[in-house]
Amino acid sequence: MSSPKNKNLKKVTMRDIAREAGVSVATVSYVINNNTNETISSSTKNKIMTIAREMNYIPDLVARSLVSGKSGLIGVFIVNDYSVDFPWKKCYYSEFINWLERMFAFEGYHILLSNIDIENPKLDIIFQRDLEGVFIVDVRKNLFYELSNKFNVPIIIVDSYIDDLIFHKIVPDFESAIQKGKDLLGNNELFLVMDKFNNREMNQKIQYCFGGDEADIHMVESIYEFEDFLKSHKGKKGIVLNEFLGTIVANFIDPPNIAVISTCGSSYIIPKRAKKVVFDVEKKAKTAVTIMMNYLNRKFAVDKYTIFKEKEFSLKA
Repeated sequence: MSSPKNKNLKKVTMRDIAREAGVSVATVSYVINNNTNETISSSTKNKIMTIAREMNYIPDLVARSLVSGKSGLIGVFIVNDYSVDFPWKKCYYSEFINWLERMFAFEGYHILLSNIDIENPKLDIIFQRDLEGVFIVDVRKNLFYELSNKFNVPIIIVDSYIDDLIFHKIVPDFESAIQKGKDLLGNNELFLVMDKFNNREMNQKIQYCFGGDEADIHMVESIYEFEDFLKSHKGKKGIVLNEFLGTIVANFIDPPNIAVISTCGSSYIIPKRAKKVVFDVEKKAKTAVTIMMNYLNRKFAVDKYTIFKEKEFSLKA
């Protein structure tokens, strides 16, 4: 396939794609805008979408919203507890959001990202935006319902256990991850270091999956207490939940004695001699986009939990 001249200087249009694909502009429009009223073969759809991707086509969301009456905006709300605002908190979901942005752009949507203070949520500006779908990440149950009651669009909960049959949840399979960590370390007496989630049920789930003595479980809320815990467990083996904490733990515990569960898409920062259990953040984002697109197209799921099971892991010793 030939590439358009000066593609970096000129905005690619549907007419450009139609010319490359050898189809009409109308056909390209039907495919790009996911018009289900028109019958177009799968081969033609795939050809058009491949060309659009190769030409770096960016949909004109303003024009599309005027025609369809839709905004093309997906809200992503990250809930933050600024009372425990550690540096790594700013990076925790950055890779996940980057993948969401890229994948939704291909579907013709833009991301509206908003950080919400868990203690002082200012929600008025959020509710003024015309969103087509919403992700709410790591949220307490009471705040979730305060948020969800304001929207009449698909809402997907990420990294939170909220037992509600209406809303779809995407959660990691921490049970498998922790067990893999135990297997790598020889299943001896272990300690667990974990970040504190806003969602209490998520914290309880992780601790339940780990088992063991409460004295060997540390949820990081203070850097000084964190260091004291590590000093008291020097010479022991342990599981660390998230790679940013893993780099700190490695300053106190010999890396071969720790298994780090990478949840943020930055497993490359884990010390080389440490054991690794890695969640694939790209697959997590892809799953989230697929589920949201299904709901936007009125394809509703019966099972409201999507759990990243063992096959979603890459395991390295």
